Amino acid sequence: MSYQAVVPCDCVPAQEIVRRPGTISKYHNGAFVSEHGSWDRSSLSGYSVVHVAFVQGKPVGVPEPVVTGFYSDDESKLYGAPVGLAQDNDGALLSRTMSAMPSGE
Repeated sequence: MSYQAVVPCDCVPAQEIVRRPGTISKYHNGAFVSEHGSWDRSSLSGYSVVHVAFVQGKPVGVPEPVVTGFYSDDESKLYGAPVGLAQDNDGALLSRTMSAMPSGE
């Protein structure tokens, strides 16, 4: 599966998971992508879990953020980054988060 065109540059897609039935129908045809973010930009980019919709096996539209809040509103402090995704037996999306390193401040 290729979603290169819909993931921001300087952002590492850490993991993807294709949804299976049993959850909200809006998310059946697509994939969830954990964006680990970019460490080398002055403004933070990524650091979210997004849903990429698919039609006939190809990504369409823009990614929809579904899990955010990994950094401060002014983008000066990083709280953590999504690094893994899983789906439980009931179809719930689970995200593993890596804590940010302390800045010493």
